[in-house]
Amino acid sequence: MRGVPVPTAKWVTDDAEIKSEGRHKIETDDYSTVLTIKDCIRKDTGEYLLTVSNAAGSKTVALHLTVLDVPGPPTGPINILEVTPEHMVISWRHPKDDGGSPIINYIVEKRQSKKETWGVVSSGTSHTKIKIPRLQKGCEYIFRVRAENKIGIGAPLDSEPTVAKYTFDPPSPPGKPTVYDITENAATVAWTLPISDGGTPITGYILERREASGKWIRVNKTPILDMKYRVTGLFEGNTYEFRVLAENMVGLSKPSPSSDPIKASRPITPPGPPINPKLKDKTRETADLVWTKPLKDGGSPILGYIVECQKTGTTQWNRINKDELIRQCAFRVPGLDVTCRDIITVRVGQTIHITGKVKGRPDPDITWSKDGKVLVREKHIEILHDLPHVELQVKEAKRSDHGKYIIAAKNSCGHEDLQKPVLDLKLSGVLTVKAGDTIRIEAGLRGKPQPEVVWTKDKDATDLTRSPRVKIETTSDASKFILTKSKRSDGGKYVITATNTAGSFVAYATVIVLDKPGPVRNLKVTDISSDRCTVTWDPPEDDGGCEIQNYILEKCESKRMVWSTYSSSVLTNYANVTRLIEGNEYIFRVRAENKMGTGPPTETHPIIAKTKYDRPGRPDPPEVTRVSKEEMTVVWNPPEYDGGKSITGYILEKKEKRSLRWVPVTKTAIPERRKKVTNLIPGHEYQFRVSAENEVGLGEPSLPSRPVVAKDPIGTILQYFSIFFLLVDCIFVAWDRPDSDGGSPITGYLIERKERNSLLWVKANDTAVRSTEYPCVGLIEGLEYAFRIYALNRAGASKPSKPTELVTARTPVGKPNRLIVTVVIMVSLIIYATA
Repeated sequence: MRGVPVPTAKWVTDDAEIKSEGRHKIETDDYSTVLTIKDCIRKDTGEYLLTVSNAAGSKTVALHLTVLDVPGPPTGPINILEVTPEHMVISWRHPKDDGGSPIINYIVEKRQSKKETWGVVSSGTSHTKIKIPRLQKGCEYIFRVRAENKIGIGAPLDSEPTVAKYTFDPPSPPGKPTVYDITENAATVAWTLPISDGGTPITGYILERREASGKWIRVNKTPILDMKYRVTGLFEGNTYEFRVLAENMVGLSKPSPSSDPIKASRPITPPGPPINPKLKDKTRETADLVWTKPLKDGGSPILGYIVECQKTGTTQWNRINKDELIRQCAFRVPGLDVTCRDIITVRVGQTIHITGKVKGRPDPDITWSKDGKVLVREKHIEILHDLPHVELQVKEAKRSDHGKYIIAAKNSCGHEDLQKPVLDLKLSGVLTVKAGDTIRIEAGLRGKPQPEVVWTKDKDATDLTRSPRVKIETTSDASKFILTKSKRSDGGKYVITATNTAGSFVAYATVIVLDKPGPVRNLKVTDISSDRCTVTWDPPEDDGGCEIQNYILEKCESKRMVWSTYSSSVLTNYANVTRLIEGNEYIFRVRAENKMGTGPPTETHPIIAKTKYDRPGRPDPPEVTRVSKEEMTVVWNPPEYDGGKSITGYILEKKEKRSLRWVPVTKTAIPERRKKVTNLIPGHEYQFRVSAENEVGLGEPSLPSRPVVAKDPIGTILQYFSIFFLLVDCIFVAWDRPDSDGGSPITGYLIERKERNSLLWVKANDTAVRSTEYPCVGLIEGLEYAFRIYALNRAGASKPSKPTELVTARTPVGKPNRLIVTVVIMVSLIIYATA
């Protein structure tokens, strides 16, 4: 270094001047300066500034010093990405300090928690993720990772102890078993799905049984894949209980609740039909029935009998004894109306009564016939006509009198054989069709006169004939209903009504249209973490007419929009989705499937795979407390929201008011909430902002602080006030000069006064006073006054001093010597210069 006069040298690093002490030694003569650092360490790495200066100016040069060392420990924590009983996958981050030399590779070791010795897993990997094989199931392991560069191997980073087992859990217990179809040596046991499969599909079930208060014994040798099982080998008369355990790849669940106890015995079946029911006697309102008990009682004593009746023209049987069973094999049926029946049953020797009503104008001629032969009045046949009432009586009935009796009416307008309509529905049970197929229903038709047939749909007032898909064909002996391109909504009960003057007949046909299921409902994504989530839904409102077999779950990354099947055999209405990538956005969709096919999908809203924790919130703007021309002290408060994790540090940034670029004050996070910022440029105006940091990351920066100019304050002033009472309207006030002028000469003082009960301060002098005393005039006798002082320099006025105690303006008493009352007030004033 050269200069006239001889310059001085100053070494600075990390905003601090280096002194010649400890490990640092500075040797400077008129032409050179030497900085020696003994026993250098990694922390000595950094920028070093050398500034030489004399009265003519200064010159600064920078140099970078790199101290090579072994790398620091990898950045933790060690993340356990995958855990199974046989292996684990771990990951870590690169060290914050690579020792000044690139990382060559990482050394990964493991040990069991109960042991002290470490075993090397890998000593030559350059990746920050590795699979650790050959683990022992159920053992707890600790892993450590060390980074290596050309200097050597650094300090290790240890993981948390982790047990080698599946990250999934065993299933929850299945539902309480039910037992049915019980015989003397076997029974069928059924159960329901567990509430949770533990995160991995159920592979089977284990069924156990025990005799009353006995020991549980496993029934099946291999896992049961269905949710029911036929248990054999029971002993007649013994009482048994059953329970079920679910199994997945992790292991067995806890056992289900025990079934209700059952007794192995011969099965009880419904009894056989009663034998030879007969009408013993009858009146117009009652009928006496008798019968013989069934040949088979179904394995249990007969408890009683039920009697049903069927009205003519209907297919429906109605129970008569609704309140209690009939204990005997005989019963009197009350409240009958035997008029106009299609079927009449009498015993041999009794009288057959057939009655009816015939209307016509003029009065018709009535003809009775049986099997095509006209009947006339004979010894055992009596015909009574009292229009509109007609009656045929066959006395002392014989077996040959059974058959079909027809009444015919004829007058001048025509002839009519009256026969109540009858429909013969050509359908066995329920008609089931696939959506899109044609629904065909046919019914045979009889009746005189020709019945009118109407087709309707139960609980549907719409006229079916208005639909372009419906075609109804009615002939003299049949009626056909055809509906093309069937839909799910076409299912239901169809009502066929045939009507003529003799009466009406109603038949019913039930139709089921099978289709694909509808969309699932209430699709939600819950329990979101960095690598997994849970998708839940409700079954479709419409199952398509057949049981839902399973659900298909698909997922899609929003940025790729390519759907992939996560599982096509989900049996429950939820699924645990794993192996998500942290930070990626996903969409899920679910479809229900039955034997007819797959229903439409329902999609979720996009979700992001991330932890439930977040970055910290934004702190309030920082405040600048102490200011000088080269440094400022900045303080701030923590943010209201820490993101769920503790704040680990803060990043403080600065910028000049007119600049747009924010510059970090330090290289690393600041653990405290206060920082002295140095190496500022005098006279420049600065702003500061601060960001909070936790384990998740760095939060948003605060709003900028108020602009502050880098300048020295006027200083700390210790003021002494002396008050002299001379006249009734004048008080002399005196004070001492401050002990610091703030870097600029004091140019004067300003004095203010105020009355006792006033809030307004009034200037006592219009121009600055250069001396340290001043007579305050214009006072009112008897009033109390307080005074305060401002100090002035080239930068401006200081803040006001603390007011004096109250002093009363009054006429002095006694000798004309001045009375001095001294009030001493110690006030610390920080007075900032302004531009």
